[in-house]
Amino acid sequence: MIMMGALAFYTVTGIIYSERALAIILFTFAARRCDVWLRSLASKSAA
Repeated sequence: MIMMGALAFYTVTGIIYSERALAIILFTFAARRCDVWLRSLASKSAA
């Protein structure tokens, strides 16, 4: 019984951590894309 509880706990914790890692990766990717897009806009308006 304790083993099942521990397994469930680790599964839930693992899902939360993997989702957080995925969110960080997606946020970093989106921020990088946005930064590149803003720089291209700035260079077009400056030209």
